[in-house]
Amino acid sequence: MKEDMDLRLWPNPASASSEVSLAFNLDEPACLQVSILTTEGRTILDIAPQRYPAGQTVLTLPADRLAPGLYLVLLQGNGPQNITRLVIN
Repeated sequence: MKEDMDLRLWPNPASASSEVSLAFNLDEPACLQVSILTTEGRTILDIAPQRYPAGQTVLTLPADRLAPGLYLVLLQGNGPQNITRLVIN
């Protein structure tokens, strides 16, 4: 798995009533887990690990479970981790 998976979130910032889209690209199929964390590292939401195909994948994250604030979205597998910030208004 390459280190830069072109991880993107939109809308960002988002409202708590919106759905947030998470997109990433893989060079080859990989088993990945998506987690949303507080800036202190506490896990708010885990999406069970699953195998994703090569190419672009778009997932929907439920922002309605998040209070306003700054969060970290972590995409991890057996290789490098990718992380990006998410702001909920």
